Amino acid sequence: MNKLIKKLIISIFVLMIAFSFAACGGGGGGGGAVVTNPSTVTETKNLNTAVDSYNSGNLNNALTNFNAVLISNDASASSKNIAYEGLGFSYLKMNNVAQAIINLDNARHTSGDAGVALSSTYLSKDGVNSLNNVITILESSFSEGTSFNASGISTGVKESQGAAFTSLLLKLRNNIGDADKAKIYDKKLEENITADLLTLKIQEAIKLLEN
Repeated sequence: MNKLIKKLIISIFVLMIAFSFAACGGGGGGGGAVVTNPSTVTETKNLNTAVDSYNSGNLNNALTNFNAVLISNDASASSKNIAYEGLGFSYLKMNNVAQAIINLDNARHTSGDAGVALSSTYLSKDGVNSLNNVITILESSFSEGTSFNASGISTGVKESQGAAFTSLLLKLRNNIGDADKAKIYDKKLEENITADLLTLKIQEAIKLLEN
């Protein structure tokens, strides 16, 4: 197959994957975690109510309670990070891309889920022209201080999906040093492999690009 045609096919495939992430279609991931170190009883109630509301599909109630955490003078930094993550994913589900980007960007420094969702949202919105920015965000999703599925919010994002997606995009860009970087995420994928459909789709795209 002509290399240009192959890259075009992979680019289309990448955009399809990005739409899956941006629609929170990863399938599972998150849920069940307890909000960590809340400062006050009210904060605990607002966060737990917000997370439960999001996970049950009551997005308007989730927005109200996540915002209540953000405007609280007593809320801890970790609780506000969770609130930003929740707002970001809530707005994604409501197709409010502008607000989703703002809140996911605030959350991505501690939430790998938010980083993967933000990168895929940019890719879905701006196409492969956003590739460099997308890769930077994805790589930061695995930096020290970030974690996946830690908030209790059922984001649908898995660490294995993020690792596979980062590896794929690095191999697609293929700048100097990208192949070595991709190996790091291939190893992370091996360490956190899941059999979900989205991870398998990304792995299929990687194989097509490499062959």
